[in-house]
Amino acid sequence: MTAHRPDRAELVALEAEKRRLNVVDSVLSDMLDAATDSRQAKDYQNCAGENEKLAHWDSVHIEVWAERKVVSNRALDVEWGKQKADEIRARTAARITEAVRPAKRRGIERSR
Repeated sequence: MTAHRPDRAELVALEAEKRRLNVVDSVLSDMLDAATDSRQAKDYQNCAGENEKLAHWDSVHIEVWAERKVVSNRALDVEWGKQKADEIRARTAARITEAVRPAKRRGIERSR
């Protein structure tokens, strides 16, 4: 019989919450896309319902993303411990920074 880890139940709950937040984000994204497409199809005329949907997305999406980040960070802490989780977050941040940094140009630059 394997020993029960007391944090296992918390990890399972956090993973379920991450899945729930992903579904919420997906629904919000679908709503945003549909409202945007509908406004365009209507040539941006008589779009009160679509505008309400866009306003709703504006009012909640940042909160959903922030909540998902909190849950993901807590899951990392529970699964790996605070120190290792901090190392994982630092490596991830460095990779993201490197990925968005403009590439250095090589060779001859075009001049005008």
